[in-house]
Amino acid sequence: MKTILALTGGSDSDAAVFDTALAAARPLGAHLTFLHLHLSPAEAAQFTPHIDFTSGEALRIALDVLRDDAAARS
Repeated sequence: MKTILALTGGSDSDAAVFDTALAAARPLGAHLTFLHLHLSPAEAAQFTPHIDFTSGEALRIALDVLRDDAAARS
């Protein structure tokens, strides 16, 4: 194995992903490649509980929150 691909998304679990990838790469002499995944607010909304019950101003606010969260993680 020459390269290990580690997926990141800017969440709290990234540190564990980095540590695990490094622990696997060292004994193998492998290289690490990181892929940062970024979802648009519309894509993230699909995984947000109860967002399908929002409409109008509430939906705009929910999408703004998702956009701000994505920007902070990036």
